[in-house]
Amino acid sequence: MEKQDIGIIDFADGLPLQSGILKVPEDLDVLAGWLSKREHRIRIDEQDFPIVNNKEKPTFKNTILAYEKSGLLLDRVKNIFFCVTEANKTPEIEAAEKEVTPLLTNFENEISFNQKFFERVKYVYDHERNSLKGEDKVLLEEIYKNFVRSGALLPKDKMARMKEINTKLAQLQQDFGNMLPKASVASTVWVNDVKELAGLSEGAIAQCKKDAESRGGKAPYCIVITNTTQQP
Repeated sequence: MEKQDIGIIDFADGLPLQSGILKVPEDLDVLAGWLSKREHRIRIDEQDFPIVNNKEKPTFKNTILAYEKSGLLLDRVKNIFFCVTEANKTPEIEAAEKEVTPLLTNFENEISFNQKFFERVKYVYDHERNSLKGEDKVLLEEIYKNFVRSGALLPKDKMARMKEINTKLAQLQQDFGNMLPKASVASTVWVNDVKELAGLSEGAIAQCKKDAESRGGKAPYCIVITNTTQQP
């Protein structure tokens, strides 16, 4: 794929895309490795962020609209990546997610707390907000509010603390997302007396017995909670 300047960061070839769609799950480890090798590119500075480096006076077009249109490839890949991690959490996918999540969190922190960029956003907000209409005005207000809510107006020491909190939250969310499916798979109801399974078919009872044996035989039968809306 040809190199694309997407405004915030330059992504070069190596990304496993086919017709704009990530091939999964076999390419998730490739994506993790790709991001890791380019960790130095997933950062904000004057070379990688032409919006910040723009010497012209901040305007809606060269700051707000430019930011809105930047990062499209990264957003597309993130959406596909995390959709797959939610739907098909294999050990390989979990490992890829563990590697990618901190990189993306650090990247988002650097955007949220980039003061030179926020100064441009605030300038446009202060000077053009009342003259804009419709979608343009809404876009400006949403971007400005998102930065403020992320901590862009905090003093430096509070910003540093906010970055720590963001990193910790990202880790906790990932840990919870990993534990939840494992807990669901491990959830069982142990049954000592076959009479308690009255009403189940012979095949279902046989499956309960087989499941109990495969899980250590704490009781003669067990019901595996795989989908609570379809349990007998």
